[in-house]
Amino acid sequence: MGGVRAAHGAFVLALLGYERVCLYDASMAEWANRDDTPLALP
Repeated sequence: MGGVRAAHGAFVLALLGYERVCLYDASMAEWANRDDTPLALP
């Protein structure tokens, strides 16, 4: 289920004409696993 919001954003950017749009796989997992990055839980 990861990347759904990012995929939506990339899709919208592509519709707007941006040609160099890509997603970074596992970026949130890397962010959340670091000790020096903030993470807020609902």
